[in-house]
Amino acid sequence: MEFSIIAAADQNYGIGINNTLPWRIPAELKYFQETTKGGTVIMGRKTWDSLPVKSKPLSDRQNIVISSNSDLEFPVGVSVANSLNSALALAKIEPVFVIGGATLYASSILDSRCKRVYLTRILNQFDCDTFFPGQDLNKEFIQLSASEMQSDNGFNFKFEIYNRK
Repeated sequence: MEFSIIAAADQNYGIGINNTLPWRIPAELKYFQETTKGGTVIMGRKTWDSLPVKSKPLSDRQNIVISSNSDLEFPVGVSVANSLNSALALAKIEPVFVIGGATLYASSILDSRCKRVYLTRILNQFDCDTFFPGQDLNKEFIQLSASEMQSDNGFNFKFEIYNRK
């Protein structure tokens, strides 16, 4: 099954610090919601943990969490898989999006079934300890489009879309 990646990253491809986003950009969250709504979201367990309690599970989407720990409990309606392959097998609603974190992005971007990347480029640098695989993005994908520069909550950013070469 084909899938896409959706992420937000700073100028150095930083995506997080201490399992949180280093920025708050309402327009970016809205873009994420609108893009993934009605589909399936696949995430690692740390990404699941980082979601606000009131947002779990992400509404209007099939939620699949990848974890090697089969003893973890999740709310009704959240599926658990032990690999990307098993998560894709559980995905019942297209389109399918990998939404993080760094380890899952790193393996997903090299998977030939990943056909598109939706990347919000935040035109700032943050102190991050987690990164998006930007080198692999530039090697495996070609930019299809980029929005005009936008501004929200004091941050400048662009919505970029990449297709696999």
